[in-house]
Amino acid sequence: MKKLLFLLFLPPLIFANFFQDRVKHVAPGDYIVTEQDKNISLIRIHSFNKERLFLEEISFPSPLTPSIRNEWQQWIFAGAKGHTSWVLYEIAIKEATVIRAYSYTRSSWVEMRDQSHFISSLFHLSFTEEPAKMRKRVGPPPPPTEEIDRRTIWSPPAVVEGKALPCPKFSVYYVDWPKDGSELAGKTVEFYFADNYPFPFWIQVLGTGNTVVSKVIDSGRNLSSLYPDLPSK
Repeated sequence: MKKLLFLLFLPPLIFANFFQDRVKHVAPGDYIVTEQDKNISLIRIHSFNKERLFLEEISFPSPLTPSIRNEWQQWIFAGAKGHTSWVLYEIAIKEATVIRAYSYTRSSWVEMRDQSHFISSLFHLSFTEEPAKMRKRVGPPPPPTEEIDRRTIWSPPAVVEGKALPCPKFSVYYVDWPKDGSELAGKTVEFYFADNYPFPFWIQVLGTGNTVVSKVIDSGRNLSSLYPDLPSK
């Protein structure tokens, strides 16, 4: 599942207008911290222009989280002690393609060959916005005699700089994943997006138990990078 850790944050790129509209509202230093299978990734907008987006991803095991939560900047400037991977991705916005990636951990360029299968799948999926009436709600369903479901629509938690937002609002999209041999093959996957933010805050597989694939445990803005430029190839 580790190969999907970063790539699961690329679905907005497959419909360019949607993604480009979200990019207009973000800035270098915007970040999220995600949790997946006891692995944590800090994903940060490094920089961007009209043609390219640079995303920085620092991954580390979840046991480190309590010691560095809300101290992301100091941790990065100290070299992100304990990290297992530190990669900068260059993405062509119009073509929705990861052009190249550089590993700061290994001080070398990353071979993209092993990731092409997942990228190919993501860039050819069809995403559908989920109407409000189909959204999951809080509490037991009303009795058949009631025509209107007055229950509150469920939303995942939204944490900004260590603080939970009250009543967060999300747009929800789902996709039927192709039978491509991956762990998501043949399943319906749901993505929760906050307004004016390019990353999904919650990803889950619908069905028995609604298995959570990835969730955001923190987010924020104005996070600086230890590495301001992409090395020359």
